[in-house]
Amino acid sequence: MFWVIVVTILVILYEWPKMDKEQKKEKWAFAGLTMAGFLLAVMLIYFPDTPGPNQLVGEIFRPLGKLME
Repeated sequence: MFWVIVVTILVILYEWPKMDKEQKKEKWAFAGLTMAGFLLAVMLIYFPDTPGPNQLVGEIFRPLGKLME
């Protein structure tokens, strides 16, 4: 958990100053994606048997695939 926090902070400290002050949408997108990645990493640390994103997409689109057959 400690290393996930350290890496996240390092990424933010490295990337944030490179963005212009006018890039508000890009900063919001960066913050959202960074937070999503951080939460996913923490969730996988505490719940390692959690299904991955590919399995989620497979479950969502399986009925659509059956209809197309």
